[in-house]
Amino acid sequence: MTLTKNKNPHLKYRKTIFFLLFATFLVAGSSFGWVKFQEEQERKIILAQSLLIKECKEQTEADNFSETSKNVNQAVKLLNGIPKLPGSTYPQAQKELTKFSGCVKAVNAKSSFLNAGNLSKQAFSVDNQTVLPLEKWQKIRFNLETAIVETQSIPTDVDVSKQAQSELTKYQNQLKLINQKTQNEQIAVNALNRANNLKLQAEKIVRFNNLKSLSKAELQVKNAIQLINNIPEKTTISETKKDYLEGYQNLLNNIQYKMAVIRLNNLVDNFHKFAKKLHRNMGYIEYSERLENLKLNFENTFKQSFVIENSTTQSLEKALSYYDDALTIKRHCYEGNCIHSTSALLVRYRWRVLWLPTSFKLNGVPITEKYVLRATSNILNRKYVKVNDALQGIFYQAQEEINQIK
Repeated sequence: MTLTKNKNPHLKYRKTIFFLLFATFLVAGSSFGWVKFQEEQERKIILAQSLLIKECKEQTEADNFSETSKNVNQAVKLLNGIPKLPGSTYPQAQKELTKFSGCVKAVNAKSSFLNAGNLSKQAFSVDNQTVLPLEKWQKIRFNLETAIVETQSIPTDVDVSKQAQSELTKYQNQLKLINQKTQNEQIAVNALNRANNLKLQAEKIVRFNNLKSLSKAELQVKNAIQLINNIPEKTTISETKKDYLEGYQNLLNNIQYKMAVIRLNNLVDNFHKFAKKLHRNMGYIEYSERLENLKLNFENTFKQSFVIENSTTQSLEKALSYYDDALTIKRHCYEGNCIHSTSALLVRYRWRVLWLPTSFKLNGVPITEKYVLRATSNILNRKYVKVNDALQGIFYQAQEEINQIK
């Protein structure tokens, strides 16, 4: 077996040398980087020290406290930014933090105190008479609650502690007012939204134009009006609720008018039916019951809705007054007070015919003055009118009033 000789015996030595040189450079570079890193950390500590020494002499009395707070916070940030590594300046940074901890605490306390004061300013610019939108009340409340949290975080062993406790009491008392005003505004906004929804529903229902739908719409609008009326005072909605109520009231009037018209039309139909079923010989009891039902219907119609003052209601009222006169005559006869032909000395008429003297009064007015009736004289020249003629004349006039209703 023949071995091939290495044509370049120096090649492996070159590679070894190159590797050693590379490792040397790498170590040297790392050492240089570590040194630079340490220098940077030491620079940060020196800067933090100088800031803390400068600001911690009389830190809370400094004229420009915002600058003091800024510098102290920067120093603390620098020191806290030094990593905990073996051989690093971390222990020295922690030593500085401990050394200046009292100063840092005092500065942070005063910073919280001042920040709380700024946050609470708007809360103390309002009172129970102030009217603001809900979003502004919510912002004021958030800021005041934040101010309370800031103040509560202030330690008891700092100079500003006593003053902070005094302010905290004021903040908490003012928060009660802000909460109430915010709640009232929220109630007002919710009430308006609910009222508007009820109004929209009512406007849709009104289109059906029947008593059932209109009654439902009427209730919804009444509820909407009640919601607006119950809105707390000194809110943005209460300031303009008069305008809202005017719109709701107009809608309610429109609904109630439509309901009144429908009920009035139904009432007129009932009057027509009553008139058609009437006859002179209807007994007092039956007539009285029918008329009572008609009157009840009439009264309920005007109890359930506002009165429509027009010719229709006037005609119905007149017709009722005529029917009342007929009831008076029927009751008079039912009690045995109407006169038979013989008793009236009207011998040419059948005995069963009933008569009333012309002096008979209806609501204080003689019957012949109130109605156009033909009078008949007896042998003594006393004048009488037939009961049936009187009833027929009364029913005719009542029918005329009903018939002219459109």
